[in-house]
Amino acid sequence: MHAQAQLDAKRGIVRDALHRIGKVHVAVPEVLPAPSAWRYRIGLTLAIRRDGSAHSASWRFGLRHYDDPETVFDLEECLISEGQVLSAWSEIRAAAFLLPDTPRMSGTVRWLDNSAAFSLRGGSGWPQQLIADFSRACPSISVAHWSPDYGVRRVLWDTRADPTPPPFSFTQVNPGVADQLRADVIKRALAHRPRTAVDAYSGVGDVAIVLARAGATVTAIEVDKDAAQFAASRLTLPSRSIAARVEQALQRALPADVVVLNPPRAGIDASVAQTLNATTPKPRAIVYVSCDPATLARDIRRLSSFSVTAVQPYDMFPQTAHVETVCELVPSQ
Repeated sequence: MHAQAQLDAKRGIVRDALHRIGKVHVAVPEVLPAPSAWRYRIGLTLAIRRDGSAHSASWRFGLRHYDDPETVFDLEECLISEGQVLSAWSEIRAAAFLLPDTPRMSGTVRWLDNSAAFSLRGGSGWPQQLIADFSRACPSISVAHWSPDYGVRRVLWDTRADPTPPPFSFTQVNPGVADQLRADVIKRALAHRPRTAVDAYSGVGDVAIVLARAGATVTAIEVDKDAAQFAASRLTLPSRSIAARVEQALQRALPADVVVLNPPRAGIDASVAQTLNATTPKPRAIVYVSCDPATLARDIRRLSSFSVTAVQPYDMFPQTAHVETVCELVPSQ
């Protein structure tokens, strides 16, 4: 599909969801395009399958068929993934004979600043000598984790300098658009001159740290303990980072002048909306970042004591039907 046609279609998806589900009739501006429509993904997860015995195996590293999730087709090229990600997967593919002796696994490669991180899931045994050989065979990988079928995740190696963000905590796969979107969120939040703020679903604290540096006392809330700990290392009192579910920690973090919500695709829990509706005084603004227009629209209806003042869609995922949206809400009159 032509690039402009994609943007127009995504704008329609956002507008229709807000109108039909959210019952909100707000002007939806054009979707802001990505700097690049190709080679933008810094992360790629593949299913790993071994056919045959460990000594005479053939391997498939790929994706599941859309109509048959048990069938995996071999993937060597992905035009929306960065070349460094594919190169790291090529190293792993060439070293497949060193992987755990099991027919079914999955793995994720994420490109960091100048090296790759690799997370492997599956298998029950991986001898240390094979791990060492695998590390030497994959020189672009600076950090590797392994989650066996039964057991806790292990850090196999990490050659990065400290302090560094946890490599597999949530981050947007399109950094160019993510930077634009983050700047938009921060600008909208700071326009309300907050003395206090909540950054809910805060990840490693990229928004929280900027709000704090601007003078706000920020409470960051993140369920991922590694990400919350890294956010805490970047904040100074009285700002803080809480490792907890937002629905469990939000009430004690309020009241706040501004609340930033950046939930996963499922959106916010109904109790989060109830807490925000009931708190007194209400936030001057809620800045909601959504990766699913349908759950955004549903949550707008749940936030019944707030009104939408502006939305801005972003083309975070070119060549797909997904669209990211920033939505600003203020207390209803």
